[in-house]
Amino acid sequence: MDSQTVTGSVILYVESRVREPLPDAEIARTCGLSAAHMRDLFRRRMGIPLGTYIRRRRITYAAFDLLHSGDSVLDIAARYGFEVPDTFTRAFRRETGYTPSGFRRARPPMGTKRLCGGAFGICIATVRMEREEET
Repeated sequence: MDSQTVTGSVILYVESRVREPLPDAEIARTCGLSAAHMRDLFRRRMGIPLGTYIRRRRITYAAFDLLHSGDSVLDIAARYGFEVPDTFTRAFRRETGYTPSGFRRARPPMGTKRLCGGAFGICIATVRMEREEET
């Protein structure tokens, strides 16, 4: 498999299971590669580590839920694998510039972006993700 195909497979796998635990070995098995080789191909193609990509996608989905559901911040954090609320708040602020509650109040625009091939996913319009957009 070439790096574009591997990256596309990984992205689609992550998108379809963003709420689940995503061990590297499990993702790599879907590509028929070792975890180390899959992580290396992904990082070279995307410019960021796989773990960073997964965290960004979880934050993006959490942001969508903040705007489009009445669920509590704690429930949304837990839904996307953040068991400690402070960890979620720090990660959310690092990626969006907002606290989760501040994001909900500000209601910044969300849209879609091309993730790979013909696959599109949600994005926060105010967050710059240059490296992801380059692919």
